[in-house]
Amino acid sequence: MIGINQVNRGEKRSKLPEVPFSTLAKLERYRSICLGLPVPSSPLKPPYGYVEDPETGMLEPIEEVIQLLLKAKHYIRRGYPYTKVTEWLNINAEQYIDETIKPGTLRWIMNNRPPFEECALPRDEREQL
Repeated sequence: MIGINQVNRGEKRSKLPEVPFSTLAKLERYRSICLGLPVPSSPLKPPYGYVEDPETGMLEPIEEVIQLLLKAKHYIRRGYPYTKVTEWLNINAEQYIDETIKPGTLRWIMNNRPPFEECALPRDEREQL
């Protein structure tokens, strides 16, 4: 019988499972979106703050909107309600993007793919990360 502070040394360590390529591609896409970098186009609606570049077929970030999302993240962390932050974001982003965002969508963005602090860096430095 093994106690709380004891370790069973008789068990063999198992290898970590192989990660499928599709999962790695999704993780790379997630990382790129969180850093505000270009991502490959998909048949789905582009992420908020991105527009499709017809020449390259990539989704390019709108730098100003990415910076506004980073500020929105800071406001939310300070305790401002999502509805007020969403109103502020829509007012400030309307000159860069035609799309408005709802509080639920902003909550989803902040919970699932929040902008990293590195978004404040110039784009060429972010690409080096």
